Amino acid sequence: MTRYYCTACGYKFEPKTDRVPQVCPYCGRRGTLVKEGSAQDLLNELDEMDDG
Repeated sequence: MTRYYCTACGYKFEPKTDRVPQVCPYCGRRGTLVKEGSAQDLLNELDEMDDG
């Protein structure tokens, strides 16, 4: 499953369903959730930037 974090309060969580959450379950803010990437995701993104 995918992990998310809230840019407003920093809360990290993994939803129990496959639906993309719209509201932070901790602070209740809408539009502040971002999919948490792995270290490998970041390295791949940097590698793509170097190639382009």
